[in-house]
Amino acid sequence: MAISRRHFMLRSSLAAVGTTALPALAHVASAAPPVGAALMSVRQWQLIESVAEAIVPGAAQAGIRQFLQKQLAQPSHQVLLMVRYLALPLTPVEFYRQLGAQLQQQADLLSHEREEFTRSHALTLADAMAEDAVDNWQGLPASLFHFVLRSDGCDVVYGTPAGSRLLGVEYMPHIRPAEVL
Repeated sequence: MAISRRHFMLRSSLAAVGTTALPALAHVASAAPPVGAALMSVRQWQLIESVAEAIVPGAAQAGIRQFLQKQLAQPSHQVLLMVRYLALPLTPVEFYRQLGAQLQQQADLLSHEREEFTRSHALTLADAMAEDAVDNWQGLPASLFHFVLRSDGCDVVYGTPAGSRLLGVEYMPHIRPAEVL
């Protein structure tokens, strides 16, 4: 069967597009949210990220939300979050779920359920959490959640070669991770 020039060009073009598009599509599939993303609502993750950014500037850009989601998708004994080391009566997942629920309740009160939760709201809430001065906070102290979120935020922002450069100190890992920035 003879192939016309037009069919040859069309098939070649489709093959070329397929070979360049498939790796890109694989990248998009691999960029799907981590399993830990399903542990809370998108709003709760946004609030955690906003408050973490208020506590540790640069945490949002450094990927605090993705870091937490990836860690919380791990078995509890493999989680590298500060909450694991505090011997609390909660698993890391339970701890962050409580934080998400508390932040959502506080955000609704601060923003009167009509306004967007702003950076100003996040700063106000973060400051109140540090002092255990959050009205209607329930469960473990707000300052404990502040401490843990601050620790995890510092790990994400400063626990890398780029973070060490921000601090003006030499990065001295036991095992050097791949450079991200």
